[in-house]
Amino acid sequence: MKIPPGALPVPASAAMASPALPALHAADGMLAVLALAAWAVALTLTDVRTLRIPPRLRLLGLFCALLALAAFARGEWSADSRMLAHVAAGAALLAAFYLAARVANPAALGGGDLRLAPTIGALGGIAGPGGIALVLVAPFAVSGAWGLYERLARSPGAGGRAFVPHGPGMAWSAVAALLLAV
Repeated sequence: MKIPPGALPVPASAAMASPALPALHAADGMLAVLALAAWAVALTLTDVRTLRIPPRLRLLGLFCALLALAAFARGEWSADSRMLAHVAAGAALLAAFYLAARVANPAALGGGDLRLAPTIGALGGIAGPGGIALVLVAPFAVSGAWGLYERLARSPGAGGRAFVPHGPGMAWSAVAALLLAV
């Protein structure tokens, strides 16, 4: 029996034509968002308490990014290659931006934030250009608002923390970006 050119075997074509596939992708996407949110909680608690982002949390964030990339892949070459281009662009853009910020003012940004930036950029890239813009701007807005609150809440002359953790804004902006992609 000769198979006509372009014809797929029945199980593969039936699976690709299944109306349940968009629902499965949405469920996978929400699981990735929940995993990333759990990571963001752990990062927030650690960074607020210690003003550090330990390597194990950065690696866990990278694992969450890979999980999200797999969850949001559609199995279509053109869509997935576009998403991978956005992921690479987001990672490169945030890495360059945070490196420039660190070089310009080393005291303003921690090393953990600098090392976390490519992962956050990649997560923003999953959502496309809007996600990249979100993870680029939102962490600085969150840190600025938090710093302003800390300054206004302190009484004049009282001691207190001079630094505001930047990692929580980075992590939660990545969660928000993935929510855009769902």
